[in-house]
Amino acid sequence: MNKNKLWGAIISASVLILYFGFLFILFTYASVSTGDIPLLLFVVLSLFIALPLVGIILALVFRVKELKSGEEEEAKKY
Repeated sequence: MNKNKLWGAIISASVLILYFGFLFILFTYASVSTGDIPLLLFVVLSLFIALPLVGIILALVFRVKELKSGEEEEAKKY
């Protein structure tokens, strides 16, 4: 298993998680502090921010499994 590729996947996923997490916290704070946004709109807009977080975490899990299985190293032989 290549440690550099593993760390690259972890670092890039962490940066994106921090970015979308910050956006989610900022959006939630702005919505709660003003109180002008309807609940349904808040939920829909929150999902637009939260769904990429789920995708990033799933992609990281699949990438780590791929690196640990050695699938990429096997493909280099051909």
